[in-house]
Formats: sequence, structure tokens, C-alpha cells
Amino acid sequence: MKKEVVALWGRSFSSTPPLSFLLRQLYPKRWLRIHSLPEGKRYPESKKEEQELLKRHRQVLQYIFSSNDECIIILSGINVKKDYQICPDLADLDFEKIDRWMSVWSNTLDYTEEIQEMEFYFAQSDYRTIPKIVLENIILSVADDRIANVLFWNLSNNRLYCPYDGGVDLFLENESMKLRVKNTFNSYIPPTGLW
Repeated sequence: MKKEVVALWGRSFSSTPPLSFLLRQLYPKRWLRIHSLPEGKRYPESKKEEQELLKRHRQVLQYIFSSNDECIIILSGINVKKDYQICPDLADLDFEKIDRWMSVWSNTLDYTEEIQEMEFYFAQSDYRTIPKIVLENIILSVADDRIANVLFWNLSNNRLYCPYDGGVDLFLENESMKLRVKNTFNSYIPPTGLW
């Protein structure tokens, strides 16, 4: 399965590692940023703000995934095992390490040493089988900047959902879908710039 994931990613996203900050550079026409909180506030400071953050993420996820879509979740970082300890729900998803995946890209793009040392793990599941509480705990862990570099990949349409502390970067299958999503979630989208 590991080889299939690597090959499928290569066919879908060419020579780009599964890291949203690099995907933004190479696929700007497919990229859309959505904020987790009103006025671009980065971190929730109350239960009410936490609920607003989860509401927005749930709404966007329901748009990106239908219940029967096959989902691959990719984790990356220097020490992914540490993220398992910070967010134990990750361990419930049965991740497998993809050895030497970085070598696929190291000859085609200029990466920093830090990126070259990254580990990559993946878990595969039908979207509907991921427990709601697990999904929400992962989103909250990212939102609180306790873990990073989590990517949800919809295999049926090549949409990517990449949460970060402050919102989510989406990569849609084409510009037409990007416009539809933008119109649907217009009030969640920053007016200018990245943040």
C-alpha cells in the first residue's frame, strides 16, 4: 500500500511533497485559505470560540468530503511519534511510516535540510469511519499549535484539507470548484493576503 500511496500522490501532485506551504507555491490556482475564527483571530481563547472553530471546520470538511469518500491522512514532521503523544487520537488511526519518501523529491526541488529530514506517515480510511471526536481532537490539536503538518486527502476528487493554527488551506480539483467553495464560505475567507 505504501508504494501505491507514493505513486498516486506523484500522479496527482507531481514532484511536490505533501506539505501545504509548498503546495501553495506550486498550485496557487487550486489553493484557498479559510479562517477558523472571525476577523482572522488565530487561537481560540474560550469554549465559545472553540465551538465556532469546530463548527467552521465541520462545515468545510462536509463540503470537501462526502461520507463514502476514501481518505488518506498524511502526517509529516521531524518527530511524528511525539505528535502521537501530544494527540493520542492519531495513534487510533493506524498510521504507517513511508520510508525514504523524501528522496523522491530531493533531486527535483531545493529543500531545506529540515524538510529533507522529515518523516512521513499515512493512514487510509473511509471518511465516514473516522470518529467525530477523533477528528475534532486532531483539529483542536492543530489549532492550538500542539501538532502541525496534518493533511487530509480525498482520493475521489484530489481535494486536500490542510488545517493549521488559524484556519485551513484547501486545494480543490480546479478553479471552478475553488470559486464555488469561495462563494459558499465567503465570510470565512481573509479579504487580502495570506493571513
